[in-house]
Amino acid sequence: MSAAQAQEAAGPAAEEIIVTGEKSDRTLQQTTSSVGVTTARRIAQENLQ
Repeated sequence: MSAAQAQEAAGPAAEEIIVTGEKSDRTLQQTTSSVGVTTARRIAQENLQ
């Protein structure tokens, strides 16, 4: 079982979500930041607000 699968099996653990960002004229390929994507269905399943 991978770490991601283990975390998913353990259930929701996010109590706080922090979003940070910076305004710049760069494409996604030019940035050094990581990007995570989720779906509305997943947010609803995890009861995130």
